[in-house]
Amino acid sequence: MVSYPMLRTRLTQRLPETLPYPFIGNFDQDEPPIEVIADLVDPAEWVVFHAMMLRPQMIRQLQLEELFEFGDLAYQRPGKESWS
Repeated sequence: MVSYPMLRTRLTQRLPETLPYPFIGNFDQDEPPIEVIADLVDPAEWVVFHAMMLRPQMIRQLQLEELFEFGDLAYQRPGKESWS
């Protein structure tokens, strides 16, 4: 989980009885941003089911274009040269 997320917001649930939240932040100083999505199963317990480098798709979905530049993101796979 991201200890000090830059952003935490609620996502639209896909499954009944879930409360999915994305946490966006940096794993460590001077590292590219990551996205972690967790389900709030009770007030004291989160179940993480998704974690990866922050993607342009997530930036667009959450309308974060003003906070993140695509050039600041790390590619998911070696050799990938563009976000298109």
